[in-house]
Amino acid sequence: MSHKLIQLTLLEKLQFLIFITYILTKSLLQIPTRHLLTHPFTRHTLRQTALITLAQNIQSPLLTHRLLLSLQPSSGTTVAKYCSKHNLIHHHVTIPQPANSPFPPPTLHFIAPSNPHQNKSGNIILYLHGGGYIFPLSHSHLTFSTRLQKAAQSGLAILEYTLGPELEYPGQLAQAAVAINYLLNTKGYTPQQIIIAGDSAGGNLCLGILAHLHTPHSDIPHIAYDGNEREGSEVKLKGALLISPRCSNTAVAPSYTFNNGKDVILPATMNLFAEAYDSNIHEVYATPLNGDREFWGGVVEGCVGRVLLVVGGDEVYLDDIKEMGRLMGWDGEEGGEVTCRVTEGEVHAQAVVDAHWGFEGRMLRLATSWIREM
Repeated sequence: MSHKLIQLTLLEKLQFLIFITYILTKSLLQIPTRHLLTHPFTRHTLRQTALITLAQNIQSPLLTHRLLLSLQPSSGTTVAKYCSKHNLIHHHVTIPQPANSPFPPPTLHFIAPSNPHQNKSGNIILYLHGGGYIFPLSHSHLTFSTRLQKAAQSGLAILEYTLGPELEYPGQLAQAAVAINYLLNTKGYTPQQIIIAGDSAGGNLCLGILAHLHTPHSDIPHIAYDGNEREGSEVKLKGALLISPRCSNTAVAPSYTFNNGKDVILPATMNLFAEAYDSNIHEVYATPLNGDREFWGGVVEGCVGRVLLVVGGDEVYLDDIKEMGRLMGWDGEEGGEVTCRVTEGEVHAQAVVDAHWGFEGRMLRLATSWIREM
């Protein structure tokens, strides 16, 4: 299970009701003014202004992590309800950790369309959801990941990892590693049939997997193929799709200043994410920007076939993600092993939100087009 469900006290429920009423009222009053000052009037721009305004106001200190988490079911419950509603085939498996592992076993959810002929490629997408490692998977993540599955005509597996602060770093990386081992050695996929994809913290986890393939973390089992533990970079995955990946755990890049107020993430929220992730977040598995060009060049050469990084032009993560692309060998051009694309006027993980709303934004089109070509 992604997290222990929270039962609020009567006082907490009263506080939550007061706080959420205040924040919703504040947002409703702000949206018309912010929209008229910054955008031409269209349905999409109004919706975008509402998204940014509400997201920023929800990050108020009044709404604690505990209060917000109390509203959300486990990731597994959300998957089951989504699949039932959309007539999708769903089964899950709990993957055991190696003996003496301090980390809890994760759950892997396999989702397939009711028409099995839609899986023509033989590939599988392992999707790792965002949420700062402290919030569970949402319906938006499922809408986006199933859109990717349809575009790729592939299988889809969604990792239900344990959230922080209940599980601290490198626990989620350990859970992702055993999930890949399960796909390779139990389900029978080859490395060249596996595409890892993730948004935000899920993109961070994808980068952690790639780093672990190149230089295994000392506390986590190696990712193995055919039952043999192999050092280094002999397992080379087909691709990695990184949507607004978190590449650093500090808010110091210039884009945290010039995009402050434009994005759905506020710089101060990064402190909450980092505190939940806790110790050793300076390691390259947690802070990818702490790797150099030699390290990430080796990752691209030996651990993954193609990489796409996508970032919204209005994101606070903008500069970090562009630097990540450069470290991985992106030369500013399209079509190479590593491509980094900036979608102007879009915000953090815009593709995930647009998929849920049914809007064909630039980030969503880029992601689906890239994975279709894989």
